[in-house]
Amino acid sequence: MHLLKYFSIIALIFAIAFYIRQGQPRYRSFEGRVFGTFYHIKIRTAKKDSGLHQRIRDELALINAQMSVFDAESEISAINRAEAGHDIVLSDNMRELLRLAQTVYRQSGGAFDPTVGPLVDLWGFGPARPERQPSEEEIVQTLRHVGFDKLRFDRTFKTVRKTDGRVSLNLSAVAKGFGVDKVASLLEKEGYRNYIVEIGGEVRVSGFRDDAGTPWTLGVREPRENGANALTLDVTDCAVATSGDYQNYKTGADGSRYAHTISPQTGYPVKNALASVTVFADSCAAADAYATAMMSMGFEQAENFAAEHDISAVFFTHGADGGFVKSFSERAAGLLGE
Repeated sequence: MHLLKYFSIIALIFAIAFYIRQGQPRYRSFEGRVFGTFYHIKIRTAKKDSGLHQRIRDELALINAQMSVFDAESEISAINRAEAGHDIVLSDNMRELLRLAQTVYRQSGGAFDPTVGPLVDLWGFGPARPERQPSEEEIVQTLRHVGFDKLRFDRTFKTVRKTDGRVSLNLSAVAKGFGVDKVASLLEKEGYRNYIVEIGGEVRVSGFRDDAGTPWTLGVREPRENGANALTLDVTDCAVATSGDYQNYKTGADGSRYAHTISPQTGYPVKNALASVTVFADSCAAADAYATAMMSMGFEQAENFAAEHDISAVFFTHGADGGFVKSFSERAAGLLGE
């Protein structure tokens, strides 16, 4: 299905300029690599804490060790190897993320489905990267083992059991957003209230960037490589995630281009008028999941879905002239003053 919204597909840029002048508050900045992409963190603080970056790295390393399908020793890899009918004890992080996944799976009628992993692999976007395009028969056979409803959780989500041993999870569509949330939670516990956390384009902001109460500034780009800013936003206390079709793609033998968003219903890469969806929410993992779901749906269904669930979403659709048409869900229009 969906998006493995692989790292860097995002139409979101970390467009913040910090001017540190005498008498202005100080900032601490951290950056590094995780989940196959980069993270950037800025905190408005004068507090000295030499161990903070290491605690952030430890938090991200834990999530990667739990959720990376590229790591044979990860928790998700162990789940994917498990046989049908076997109870698997889940970590707290995995429990939290799979509970969210089930909610969005049900709300979206299966448009968001983390068990699309085998199809993602088949199309060459997973750990195994075959160069050839799969046959129709291979797609039909693989579809038989896709469906989040083939997972059975206990009442508290402490354990999961597969009804089909070939069901395989891939959480790339939400792992970055979840990582953003966990880093933000760590910063909150440490007493920081003014910060911005970004991983591979997924962002969460809190507080303000100066003592005057100036919001953080984000830019939403046109959904093309090196696209210009189509929208500039002043935001605080929210999370933002984008899913799009314009960066992580492959070219078929016939020269056609197909994106990483795989439909769990058809087994084929999604092709619709939507070029990208940007979602604003309280949680970055939720924004990630909803953006993935709506990108898979197509514009009309996504627009209705956003209205039904009161989601703030910015849509870019492909225009007839090769450009893009920008539109907003009702809640996003109110939030952004459009």
